[in-house]
Amino acid sequence: SIESTLRGQQSRVLSVREVKDHPQVISTDRHIMQGMFELSDVSYRKGTLSGKLDIIEDDPITITIAKNGETAKAKVTANTPGTEAKVTESNNDWVKVQFHSPETQTIDWEVTF
Repeated sequence: SIESTLRGQQSRVLSVREVKDHPQVISTDRHIMQGMFELSDVSYRKGTLSGKLDIIEDDPITITIAKNGETAKAKVTANTPGTEAKVTESNNDWVKVQFHSPETQTIDWEVTF
């Protein structure tokens, strides 16, 4: 059972996922569908979570990733020229990675644990 107390005029979106035995994307902050439209080809292999991300010109987007037991600090790369990628928050359970691009494009990204 999930309970949440909200103030008047407040709403909350929850992302419920099956827990994997490796790091996994939980959501993005772009769309209420939390990654369904802007993320593709997301996979995990040998310590690296990667995928493609549709990014809009000068509109930063953040991906939230559950570490699922991984303890190493995340290293982020975006394999697309001109794109910035950085860890904005991290704790033992999750990491938030923000991407920014000077143009609208689909980028390749990876987070290594």
